[in-house]
Amino acid sequence: MGDDGADAAWSILQHAIGHPDLQRRCLPLLKDAVASGDINPAHPAYLEDRICVLEGRPQRYGTSFDWDENGELNPHPLQDPERVDAYRASVGLEPLAQRIAEARRRAATECETPPADFARRQQEMDAWARSVGWR
Repeated sequence: MGDDGADAAWSILQHAIGHPDLQRRCLPLLKDAVASGDINPAHPAYLEDRICVLEGRPQRYGTSFDWDENGELNPHPLQDPERVDAYRASVGLEPLAQRIAEARRRAATECETPPADFARRQQEMDAWARSVGWR
C-alpha cells in the first residue's frame, strides 16, 4: 500500500466516528501493523485516544482536544498525566505542552471559539455518542 496509502487509510478510519465497531475492530490491526513496521506508530495512538474519548474514558496519549468549561482548548482527560509525555514519546509525538500551545495557536489563527453553552454541547455530544453506539 505504501506510506501514502497507509496514511490515507488511517485518516479515513480516524474520522469514521459514526462507526464505533469499525474503529474498535481496526485498532488491534493498526497495533499489529506498527509491530511489523508497516505504519506510523502515532496512528494507533490517535485512534486509541479517539475511542477512549468517544466511550467517555480518559485518553492515554493526549491527542484529542476540545474546549473545556472555562473556554480553553485542552486535551480531554488523561489516564496518567504524569506519564503522558513518556507515552507520547514512545510513538514519536512531541511533549503535550508543546502540542497544547500549537493547538491553541491554530485555533486562534483560524478564529475558532468555544461553544456558547458548554453544558448543552456536552449533553448533545453524549446523546450523539449513545445514539451511534459509543456508550
